[in-house]
Amino acid sequence: MSGSWIQQIPTLPLEPGVYIFYGKNDEVLYVGKSKCLRKRVKNYADLKGDSRPFIPHLHEEAHRLEFLVTDTEKEALLLENQLIVKLNPKYNILFRQDTTYISIKITIKHPFPRLMLTRQVKKDGALYFGPYTSGKALRETLHFIKSFFRIRTCSNSEFKRRKRACLLYQIDRCTAPCVGKVSEKEYKKKVEDLVRFLQGKNRIILDELEKKMARASEKLDFERAIKYRDQIKALEATLEKQKVLSLDQKDYDVVAIFQKDGKAAIQMLFIRGGKLLTSHAKLVTSWEKPETLLGSFLKHYYLSNVYIPQE
Repeated sequence: MSGSWIQQIPTLPLEPGVYIFYGKNDEVLYVGKSKCLRKRVKNYADLKGDSRPFIPHLHEEAHRLEFLVTDTEKEALLLENQLIVKLNPKYNILFRQDTTYISIKITIKHPFPRLMLTRQVKKDGALYFGPYTSGKALRETLHFIKSFFRIRTCSNSEFKRRKRACLLYQIDRCTAPCVGKVSEKEYKKKVEDLVRFLQGKNRIILDELEKKMARASEKLDFERAIKYRDQIKALEATLEKQKVLSLDQKDYDVVAIFQKDGKAAIQMLFIRGGKLLTSHAKLVTSWEKPETLLGSFLKHYYLSNVYIPQE
């Protein structure tokens, strides 16, 4: 054991920041953060003060210590996460972004909102729905949305320079607002229905379609009535695939962890509008306590610019 890092402790600042333990040949062993660097690092010198299984190994292998002071504890948290991903320390739990979390984004501030996919949730006034970890579930949802709601997916620059309707309009996958094929009022109604669908408020949409089908039949407009009937069938077929887990129609992320013999499994359920949207499982190697492991996972996940639900 090298005692050089222990000799550094009295000189460490009483400020928030990030500390990095190095082993032989400058191998990065561990990255941590604290609201008080000196007090936190001092705990590592006392083997009795920290019961985490890897601490004796860290204590034995550490040769030197580096630290970075931050203005706030929040900045330390963000920096710690960045350094763990960048340096891949031996004793940190590294949750790599091997699974892409994709959300559906609707740019509602635009007069004719766009439907798009994104990996980041930003505070830009848009509406976000997700995350989708299953490519199959996302493809099925997008296929239905494009055929049923026909919301544009083109970029704003392409929307502005369009002179003729694109192929998506020809195959009935877009209403072509770029060339005036649909009014702003009618398009807005389609966007509102899409938002209801993604929020799980599908009974409202079904009721409206059934009323439209009945009115079309009364007017002997059977072609339009058949169109509404087919839309109702398509929506009902999509809804049958969704599992209802909550009647309050709220958004939840449910996280569970099981750990044994240095291995841990983390399971996440993404519930949106009371229905199970998708799930994701993660397997990691860790001797951390379950509560520490879970805290590290949640910190990493929610620092990745994802949608944070009500609960």
